[in-house]
Amino acid sequence: MSHHCEHEHHDHRHDHTPPATTYATQSLFEVIDTPKIKVLNGIPINGQGANVFIKAQNERADTTRYLQSDTDCQIVIHIPFLSSCKLYSMIIRANNELDDEEFSIPKEIYVYKNFNKVLNFDSVNKTKNDLQLVYPSLQRDKEDIEFHLPKLKFQNTDSITLFIKNNWSQDEDLNCKIFYIEIRGEINNRLKKSNETNGFAATSYESRANPLDHKPLESSNGFINLGM
Repeated sequence: MSHHCEHEHHDHRHDHTPPATTYATQSLFEVIDTPKIKVLNGIPINGQGANVFIKAQNERADTTRYLQSDTDCQIVIHIPFLSSCKLYSMIIRANNELDDEEFSIPKEIYVYKNFNKVLNFDSVNKTKNDLQLVYPSLQRDKEDIEFHLPKLKFQNTDSITLFIKNNWSQDEDLNCKIFYIEIRGEINNRLKKSNETNGFAATSYESRANPLDHKPLESSNGFINLGM
């Protein structure tokens, strides 16, 4: 079962029209350019590459493999597409209050459309986000949270970048877990061929970001390519 959340915004129009229902058939799983996914300050647990959190729908309940933040609660996830897309919603499953007390629930998630700068914490922090989401602090065990996206804003989307900025505990040293991310929408045009052909194998992780970009973290040698 999915819990539906409307996006956070600063539009003061009195428009209370409920968001349109999305469907499993609108999943963009096959359109994600998985070899080019990049993750900052994240570690894949019980798997390699993006398949620890970008999963087929029949694997969405599998919480044995997941993405975990490394040295603190912040994570940056850059997800490119093989085609320009119109996005409808994003479904996220993260840890909750029933999980290990060493972890805290993500809180603010900043969303960037077509982020085209060098990807690091400094560039993300200095760039105005396109949307701010708040992951709920209370939900049932291992529940999917669906965030409906403003369709006009997320037309012609070539990539989407998520910045998990903080957590509900207000203790940045407590890590978080991301079990599942699904993006729903429609393709605008024909698919383009990825430069890579080895599936999830080339997903890039920077488990410890450069301290100049992310002060709480230790030094890094850049991205680490993970093989299957």
